[in-house]
Amino acid sequence: MKEFLTDPPSLLSTIAIVFSGISLIVAILAFRRSQIEHKERYLSIHAYLSDSYREKIDEHILVCFGMTYTNPSTLPDSLSRTELHVLFTG
Repeated sequence: MKEFLTDPPSLLSTIAIVFSGISLIVAILAFRRSQIEHKERYLSIHAYLSDSYREKIDEHILVCFGMTYTNPSTLPDSLSRTELHVLFTG
């Protein structure tokens, strides 16, 4: 055992194995963190009907509504498109 610790190539190899093990642990932790960040970036947007109003004026019907969109993701511009589809039957 003494020869192993005093032999420079063996000691250098041992130090290299320790550093490569530490590097492996750091790489695994970084990969796990990037997976968590990816999931946080692409959360779905929640839509909520916050208010609605309907009134009949003479022969016309007035309908108003308010929508609230909540963005729980960490990307500030993830709501890139909103569409309104109205079906009117009268």
